[in-house]
Amino acid sequence: MVTLLLDGAIGRLGRAADEQPLAGSESLAAAVAIIEALQGSLDMARGGLLAANLNDLYDYMLRRLGHAASAGDAGPLAEVAGLLDTIREGWAAIAPEVEASTA
Repeated sequence: MVTLLLDGAIGRLGRAADEQPLAGSESLAAAVAIIEALQGSLDMARGGLLAANLNDLYDYMLRRLGHAASAGDAGPLAEVAGLLDTIREGWAAIAPEVEASTA
């Protein structure tokens, strides 16, 4: 499920890069909503340092996307998409282990 959300956010950021103005971009708004949902799903009590680091990273991404929208600068979109892709690769690598432990 997490990888699907990450894929969705990455795809929407790609579409948002083609939309002008960025401030009114539905794709950008959808990507922000997905990142907020991912951040909101973190279990800070049990997640330890990993959850804290992801929380900080999601917060950084949201700030960068806010800057992109307010400044009309598409540059942060690629940066955030790259960060999301790195997180997605990590989730994809551990997905078989997570599925096995919950089965």
